Amino acid sequence: MKEVFIGNYGLEQVGREMTATGWVANIRNHGKLAFIELRDREGLLQVFVGGEIEDFAKLEDIGKEDIIAVTGQVVQREERFVNKSIKSGQVELRAEKIEVISSSKALPFELDQHAHTGEDLRQKYRYLDLRREKMTHNLKLRHQVTSTIREYLNGLDFLEVETPYLT
Repeated sequence: MKEVFIGNYGLEQVGREMTATGWVANIRNHGKLAFIELRDREGLLQVFVGGEIEDFAKLEDIGKEDIIAVTGQVVQREERFVNKSIKSGQVELRAEKIEVISSSKALPFELDQHAHTGEDLRQKYRYLDLRREKMTHNLKLRHQVTSTIREYLNGLDFLEVETPYLT
């Protein structure tokens, strides 16, 4: 189990060396420095990559949806750079080491929540569709509702029976 999910990085982790593992949502390479938006099921984390690190050249081969592990120091962002639209927006990870775990082929559709993709294509590639923020939110909500109902009924001594066991 992960120590901290990417979307849950916050001020509590400032000063700690941590390894964040996730999908590359976006990468902006500015020549001598780069920014990676790293995503897992809980959200996004900005990774700052300075040109002085040994693994900087690896950025040329990293693309969207590649799975990478980045080890580095968690630092607090300056007030003017805080991103209030994401949970981890007060901090960023200063990369010291980058490891490519798995490279991704070109995707059949963009995972951006604003992209308009046909239902048939999304169903065909369901495993990709489930990475979208909206779908992840829907799964979490369904889990919470089901868990709440189950806990309530357990408290009333109901017995949960899965129908295949009735035969």
